[in-house]
Amino acid sequence: MGVNEDPISGILSGTNYGENRDRFLEKGTYDYSLKVTDSGKLAFKVEVSEDGKSRWLTIEDKSKVSGGNTLVGTFVVASNGSFNRSPSQGEGMEVRFNFNREFLSHKVGYELSFERRVGIPSPPNHGTV
Repeated sequence: MGVNEDPISGILSGTNYGENRDRFLEKGTYDYSLKVTDSGKLAFKVEVSEDGKSRWLTIEDKSKVSGGNTLVGTFVVASNGSFNRSPSQGEGMEVRFNFNREFLSHKVGYELSFERRVGIPSPPNHGTV
């Protein structure tokens, strides 16, 4: 059982081949499920900000998913040089979800659901700055 985050959804078609969605997430381990619709293929990866948004560190390698399939996985948000403490947001980091429609895919829709695990020890620091 975990803490559900607001899902992210969208449709990529026409000249729109990709989009990034940024979220401020608390440190911890997150389980996700990415449902892909329509007939296209979607590339997906997760990154964290290393220095306030100009440099990004990949924390979940790129995966490709065809329409009609669901990708499940886990990513870890751990402290590094850009770890923030904000009274309004708590402790966490800026996380970027990267969605890209594969070349020659006509249209692809997606819905990403994810939740932070609770009751599990915090992960060690991820990456170096």
